[in-house]
Amino acid sequence: MDISDYFVVLLTHKDDVVVIVKNKPGSDTAFSIKEHAVAGRTGIVQKRDQQGNFIEGKYTYSFIGFAPSDDPKLLVYIAVDDPETDLWVKLWGQEIVAPPFKEIMVNSLQYLQHR
Repeated sequence: MDISDYFVVLLTHKDDVVVIVKNKPGSDTAFSIKEHAVAGRTGIVQKRDQQGNFIEGKYTYSFIGFAPSDDPKLLVYIAVDDPETDLWVKLWGQEIVAPPFKEIMVNSLQYLQHR
């Protein structure tokens, strides 16, 4: 299964997916967008070396989200591979991944509305 198949499954079964971020338009969360409800899921994985051993302090953080959550028009996937930051890993979502997600999603939704 490649990543496009994963997106199809996610959107086809969006009501059955465990959703971490599901908010009303304008609610105050890291992944919130004023005009649209967003649904999505964060992910974090510790990286491994070539022998399969975990590498201490090395992570990939991701977020996949779609909007509007009740009738998805767009899906955005962001992955950040081992960011160089002093932030605690639990803050990566709101500080590193949420800003590009929101910018891409907002601009893309505005584009679709004006097509």
